[in-house]
Amino acid sequence: MKNKNKAFIWSDNWWIEEDDVWFVGGMSNILFHANLNTGKCDEAIEIPDLDICKYRLTPSCLKCGKDIFCIPGFGQTIWVYNLDSKNFTRIDIDKPEHLQIRAQLWVKEDALFIVSCNWNKVMEISISQKVIKRYYTICEHDTIQGSVLVDNDIYMVTEDSDNIYRLDLCTKTTEIYSLPFCKKRLAAISYDGKKFWLYGYQRELYTWDKEDNSFAVINCFPKDFGVYDFTEKTDGMVDCEVTEYEYSTFLYSVMVGEYIWFIPRQTNKILYIGRGSSTVSAFEIYEEQETSESILMRGVYGFRFKYLLEYVKHDRYIGLFSIKHNRILEIDALELKYQWKDYSFSDECLWQCDQIYKGVYCEGQDVLFNQIYRRKLWAGDNKPHNSTGSGNIGKEIYRELIKENEYDK
Repeated sequence: MKNKNKAFIWSDNWWIEEDDVWFVGGMSNILFHANLNTGKCDEAIEIPDLDICKYRLTPSCLKCGKDIFCIPGFGQTIWVYNLDSKNFTRIDIDKPEHLQIRAQLWVKEDALFIVSCNWNKVMEISISQKVIKRYYTICEHDTIQGSVLVDNDIYMVTEDSDNIYRLDLCTKTTEIYSLPFCKKRLAAISYDGKKFWLYGYQRELYTWDKEDNSFAVINCFPKDFGVYDFTEKTDGMVDCEVTEYEYSTFLYSVMVGEYIWFIPRQTNKILYIGRGSSTVSAFEIYEEQETSESILMRGVYGFRFKYLLEYVKHDRYIGLFSIKHNRILEIDALELKYQWKDYSFSDECLWQCDQIYKGVYCEGQDVLFNQIYRRKLWAGDNKPHNSTGSGNIGKEIYRELIKENEYDK
């Protein structure tokens, strides 16, 4: 494992604007600002949600002008932070209380469209008015799994069908496309400028050309492509024989540069295919080979997957959060190489976090908590007030809270 001192915290996305980064801590529900040049988080802002369990409460964000929209996962509220007033505006949403949405965010003029994966609706938010304008029910008895914005349309796939749904953002109407010869469950959709790329639960990729309604299957995967067992019974070995999986083959697909990239969920390799090609290549990262130990260590918080896609930058760099190493792994999609990126917290930022937590935290519970705790020890406070010491009690309490809303992407 990489050096633990370089461990960082995860979120469901980073919003990058020049050298500025905004993200929400997935365990803390704190809005952070970081600087790409310095690699430092220099500001921590408490999102004023009163829910006790902060786990994936508001894990995504995007910046529109002077406002940062913080989008809920398990939470019931969109929190909008204004950089000038330093105040939050709340937008309550009408969703089932314990439903955790995986928000995919698309901006069109003054409208923010939130595609609610794991639900059947798309929300339209007025950016200037900060209100919900409309809910669009895409599929009555199914749930959305993935989406992509193409011009004035959002294309979506759902969990229990082989259909593609199109929401026209101009007419606000929905159209359904039945894919020829597909008959497979789909999990994600992306677009390369001409064709749509899809994947589901098989050792296969699919392309769909909307213009001539043609459909193709790509299954020439590397021979050593396989899947890990992410249960407590794991032996850490890769199963290369099975061709249909319990969970989706990948967790993300994204067009970057001249390649469409497929980021694994529980499978063992990142794959990429050139635009207009059908040749599947593996992007090898030797440090990311799993063992039974590395799989079992992440099980505490229900992380049964390999990566989180944090950002795409300059149509060249893909920023992944490695669950195994608790670090940002950045892929250069042009030069086809990667590097580990080091990010940390300034003392001021850690002090702000300590004020948010009011000094109550548990050593060992979370990367951020650990760094606050160490900072207080280094400062000479050998017994931080309200600390639970080893953190076992607090960790068990938090673990039980998370089990109630266990997330399994």
